[in-house]
Amino acid sequence: MKKIEIMIVDDNEILQFLHNTIIAMSGMGENNPAFANGREALTYLHNRPESNEPVLVLLDINMPVMDGWEFLEALPAVEGNENVYVAIVTSSVDDADRKKSLNYPHVFEYLEKPIKEESLKRVEKALLAKLQGESRYCLTIE
Repeated sequence: MKKIEIMIVDDNEILQFLHNTIIAMSGMGENNPAFANGREALTYLHNRPESNEPVLVLLDINMPVMDGWEFLEALPAVEGNENVYVAIVTSSVDDADRKKSLNYPHVFEYLEKPIKEESLKRVEKALLAKLQGESRYCLTIE
């Protein structure tokens, strides 16, 4: 099974730690890069040497400097952006945010914080199916 790099983009260091722990417990990776805002994450993606490899971004919406929506607007300018897949991970229960996420082609999941191991496994399974060209891939909104 292909390993997928996972990035955590959230301004809350405790949630970064928690999500990294859940990712490790699920067997999906350890010491994943974590960023406090969208600008830091974009800089990482711009400088990422393996831009042809898939990366899953666990993206918070509400952050200082550059929020999740601004990150999604800027993402198409990143080389290799076709290999970037976004799961919005937010505490927002606003239906407008859920609907807005449908306007961004990189977004394929919308999860509420904190992530759960079973949700993360579902995301991994859906992403691997998409990468293998299976048609059962679709946006899931929890």
